[in-house]
Amino acid sequence: MLSWRLHYRGMILSEAYLDSEEALEERRAEWRHRLQHDMHDENMFCLLATLLHEGRTIVGFVCMFVREGYKQFVAAEYVNQERAESAEMVALLQRAAYIDNLHVHIDYQGRGIGGQLMYKASQAAHGRPLFLSVYALNTKAMDFYVRKMKGEVTTKYAIETKTNDGSVKDTFNVLWKNGL
Repeated sequence: MLSWRLHYRGMILSEAYLDSEEALEERRAEWRHRLQHDMHDENMFCLLATLLHEGRTIVGFVCMFVREGYKQFVAAEYVNQERAESAEMVALLQRAAYIDNLHVHIDYQGRGIGGQLMYKASQAAHGRPLFLSVYALNTKAMDFYVRKMKGEVTTKYAIETKTNDGSVKDTFNVLWKNGL
């Protein structure tokens, strides 16, 4: 929760929304659902990164739609349907696995955890291309995906994503045509 609140604060989501119990409960419910749902759904892959330190501490997680990722991406109500994507790009994304969430606790960023989670997700995708959507204003994530993880920003296919506070923010697809 901390990384999500930190990186989206002010630029992407309002402070009032991020500090609300509503936002906290929405995210907890969604992530809890996905982590539990993963055990029964071959299309979904979720993985927690934990440390054994005074019990088990969750330091990060990834959640991916392995098949029909593009369908999940397009069907999401927060995605603006009016995009100008080429037929070739749509065909590629329709084969791709969609990484919907990747979060690493702020205290553990820069230690390779995000990269390891992405590599595990790539293995679970069984050779499919991977893609994700990232807010343009989330420069730290953009740098990680492009510089460190060697993703291709498909700026030509920029989309607008409606956020929970009703505003609209630019986002980009980042693509790995051959996985990681």
